[in-house]
Amino acid sequence: MFLLNSDLFDLHALIVFFRNEPERFSDYICAFEEILDHIGREPTDDNIKHNAIRNILRKYSHGDGMLSWYLVNNAFSNNLIVIKDPAVYGVISGIFCEMMDVYFDTDRFVMLCDAVHNVPVLLAQEPKPRKNIEMMIKPYRKNYNSRFLKNELKGLQ
Repeated sequence: MFLLNSDLFDLHALIVFFRNEPERFSDYICAFEEILDHIGREPTDDNIKHNAIRNILRKYSHGDGMLSWYLVNNAFSNNLIVIKDPAVYGVISGIFCEMMDVYFDTDRFVMLCDAVHNVPVLLAQEPKPRKNIEMMIKPYRKNYNSRFLKNELKGLQ
C-alpha cells in the first residue's frame, strides 16, 4: 500500500522516540509488524490512505507523551506526495526488520535508531538520497552489521 510523504515524517518521529526511549520499543513491536504488513501490500492508486501510520499507532497507544502527535490527524493539504518508488518501501522494511531483530541490545538499538532516524525524511524529500543514507549508516555498519541495507539501497539513486 502506498504511503504519503507525511507518513514518512511520522516514521521519522517514531524512530526518534525509540532512540530516546529504547526500552519502550517492545511495547510497539505489534505496531511495527502491522506497519510492515501495511507497506508490504500490493500498492494501487485507490488504496492511498491519509494518516496511515498514525492510524496504526493509535491501536497500540500506551499514553506516551512523546508520541501524543499520533493522536491528531495530519492536516497537510499542500505538497502531499504519494510515495510510489518500491525501493523506498524496501529501505523502510529493512530498517524496521533490523530494529525488531536487535531491540534487546540497547546500545546497538540506540546506535541503529541514531543512524536511521533521518532516513524517512530523506526518502520523503531528496530525489537522490542513497549517498546520504550510506554516510549516515556507515558507523552502524562498521560496528554491528556490514550488510545493513546493502541490497535495499541498490534500488535508490
